[in-house]
Parts: sequence; C-alpha cells; structure tokens
Amino acid sequence: MTIEPEQKMQDREKIGAAADFISSVLLLCVAAFVLVESLRMPIRGLIITAPGLLPTALGVILLLLSAMLLVSAVKKRGPAFVKAWIAVTLKDVESRRWLAIVLLTGAYILSIGRISFPLATFAYLITIFLYLKIARRYWYAIFIAVAATILTSFITPLVFGISMP
Repeated sequence: MTIEPEQKMQDREKIGAAADFISSVLLLCVAAFVLVESLRMPIRGLIITAPGLLPTALGVILLLLSAMLLVSAVKKRGPAFVKAWIAVTLKDVESRRWLAIVLLTGAYILSIGRISFPLATFAYLITIFLYLKIARRYWYAIFIAVAATILTSFITPLVFGISMP
C-alpha cells in the first residue's frame, strides 16, 4: 500500500500545525519570563537609560510574535495533532537527541546556583560528551570536560574579570 503524495502533504501540515502550537506555547513562556525579569530590573534616572528597557522591548516583541504563531496554529487545529507530533518526534533519532540535550541543558541551568559552578559545568559537559559519544575513549571525554571546566570557571574570570556564579 502506497501513501499518496496528497496524504503525505496533509500529514506534514498537521504535524507542522502541532509543532507551531507547541513552539508558540514555549515562546509565550519565554516571553513572559523575559518581561517579568526585565521589569524587575532597577530604574535609576530616566526610563530611556534603564537596563531593562531593551529586554522589555524584546520580550514584548517575542510575546506578540508568539501570540501570532499561536493564533495561526489554533486556526490550523494544531492542538488536535499534538499527540501525533509527539509520536513522530519520538520515532526520529535526531529528535530524541535534541530533546535529551534540551533537557540536560535545562537541568544544567537549574543546577547553577544550587551546586558549585565548576561541578555543574563538569557534570553537564561529561554527560553531553558521553551521551553523544563525542570521544572514543572515556578518559579523553573526561580530559576535555576538565579542561573546559577549568577554562570557563577559573581562567575566564581571571582574564576578563567576570565573576562566575
């Protein structure tokens, strides 16, 4: 049994509508976070010189664009096809890798400030290196992770005068 090209196109449109819906919801969350955090920044003097002005403007733009994407996805019945999008996404190896990296990166971001920065960075890097099988030997992955951790945690602050969390 062959699938007609027209059916494939309809399936792609359904999956695309679901992906648009999910993306718009995530972008709305990011935009809300950016707006809340930028509005919490102190205003000293004129509002035009406030450090939160640019992030606020970008947050508003992101909010508007993600709302437009959400409306478009809802018109295409995107929420109805989310289950199918998840099934298709989980079948693809590259999509599963991408999802794992996003989750690991989120865990890394949440761990900063709760555990020491060098430990969080090393754990993140070694996990990513081993998961993606970047190094053929474990000791090489550990060496690269240690070197990168030392560079970002200790040498970069010394050279550029940046304090790390």
